[in-house]
Amino acid sequence: MKLRGLFWKSGRFSWLFITAVIAGTALLLWFDWFWRTHDTSLSRFF
Repeated sequence: MKLRGLFWKSGRFSWLFITAVIAGTALLLWFDWFWRTHDTSLSRFF
């Protein structure tokens, strides 16, 4: 319950940060999937 209190105290900023982290992770996973499934000239560098 202490964590929940910290989230409420920090307010909207923490929710924006959490959303940004989740979105960033999702984008990284999507790009990883994209490069693996689409055989492009860039894929040989990764």
